[in-house]
Amino acid sequence: MTDTLHPSGFGTDPDHALAWRAVGLGLLTAEQVETAVREQQKTPGSRLLDHLPLTAEQVETLRRSSPPPAAPSAGPRPLPPEVEQASKLPEMRVGKYVVTGQLGAGGMGVVVKAYDTQLHRWAALKFMKGLADEKGREYFEREARVAAGLTHANIASIYEVGEREGQPYIAMQYVEGESLTGARKRMSLVQVLKAVREVGEAVSSAAGRGVVPRALQP
Repeated sequence: MTDTLHPSGFGTDPDHALAWRAVGLGLLTAEQVETAVREQQKTPGSRLLDHLPLTAEQVETLRRSSPPPAAPSAGPRPLPPEVEQASKLPEMRVGKYVVTGQLGAGGMGVVVKAYDTQLHRWAALKFMKGLADEKGREYFEREARVAAGLTHANIASIYEVGEREGQPYIAMQYVEGESLTGARKRMSLVQVLKAVREVGEAVSSAAGRGVVPRALQP
């Protein structure tokens, strides 16, 4: 999906140019535009603009602003400083990914934050704990297939499945934020209800595909 943001698509879809301009100005993230593209593809005849989380005022401002930035040069894009430092350590490399830290751990797996050096985006890599036997590997891959079949704005996207030194992993969308447990003290009742509703919408969408999560954590 990332290539839909490339300036080469400006001539065929002005909404893509507007989306790229919004990303350049910090009004949108690349992940938000990717989500909008997926939603547009699910709704034939709709425009990308219909699915972008922009206000009417922001859209008007973008239309009146200067032309979109020039296409990136053919040279390599610089890596974020923390990625540049971690990339010097062989143990922090997982194929095209560079691991920068751990995000969490559970009974069966560990999730780390990593940077995709080819597509230049952050990702979350979920590894199985220990070396996987045949049954564990089958279960892990089934989890990835099931999750990859779910498409919803409140469900992290699955990028791919890989393996490093006998340990399978799932690469998925990295979502910046914090747990509801940590944010709850600063949230109003309306904000809490909105968060619970969004989780419920995601669960309902998954249930519609015959998928029921075994655990929901804050």
